[in-house]
Amino acid sequence: MRNRLKTVNIFAFVVLGLFLMVSAVISVLTALIPAFSLPTVVQTSLIYALAFGIPAVIYALYVRQKEGQPVHVTLSFRKLPVKSLLLCIALGFLIQPVLSFVASLASLVFQDITTSSIQGMAEMPLVFFIITTGILPAFFEELICRGMMLDGYRNTPLWYMLLIPALFFGMLHLNFQQISYAVVAGVLLAYLVKITGSIWSSMIVHLIINGTQSLLLWITENTSLMDSVGSAAALLEEASPLMTLISASISAGVALPLFILCIFALRRIHGFEEKKKAMAQVPMGWHQGSLLMYVILGIMFLMALLVEFLMPYLNAAALR
Repeated sequence: MRNRLKTVNIFAFVVLGLFLMVSAVISVLTALIPAFSLPTVVQTSLIYALAFGIPAVIYALYVRQKEGQPVHVTLSFRKLPVKSLLLCIALGFLIQPVLSFVASLASLVFQDITTSSIQGMAEMPLVFFIITTGILPAFFEELICRGMMLDGYRNTPLWYMLLIPALFFGMLHLNFQQISYAVVAGVLLAYLVKITGSIWSSMIVHLIINGTQSLLLWITENTSLMDSVGSAAALLEEASPLMTLISASISAGVALPLFILCIFALRRIHGFEEKKKAMAQVPMGWHQGSLLMYVILGIMFLMALLVEFLMPYLNAAALR
């Protein structure tokens, strides 16, 4: 394709539009027609399949028609060696203290509106809760942000192909507190895919992050096994933001060196230095077609601002 960057940005715009439209339609139908009130796991599956899955597949088929590139290559569905699989599992746990530190920093400025909404879904059975909050986001968000978008950005500098899809991924969450650590996670997940050449690496890490947090939340909300942990969490909530940040920084300081060691091990296994040399050969005019993405990110930023402004009023109205 003459302008792969422009093409993938058009598809990203379609993804955003479908995501908002399908979410709104399902919400309105659920509110107006009680018979349409589907289980949360079904609603979430529909949103992801229609807004994320279909555009990703159509993009991959479009690339195959134009360039003859197989669909599995476009979306990076390549086999992951066992050693790499084990390292990705370790990275899924090691990255969480780092993200918690970033989230603690962001909490000094922004309000967390995500946890309360997820807590409301914790009444469903554990299997459905993990599917809704763990498996579906890990598969479909990676399909778009580390599959389709990384393919479209492959002729751009490494820093650009890591940063811009990560910003798109972060802004999809429409809450600045969550955007902060989602962008960091997005950069690292994209880097994993570029190292391994396989989207399975980012899907595994994403699934472990979401799955671990969802499991802990569900256990806390639904069983008495976490009473002692719940008491500790209550004490932590009463602690000052500075003390919370210090605690998070200690955990991140312990996990970060191990995280870096795993990254270097993956680089060695997959010969990333040679891949990096090839990626350094960026064609002239690589930036053409990028304007649309800046418009998309601007729209998403304004939407996040609106959510940040309206959420306190919505919470107050809900409590009445």
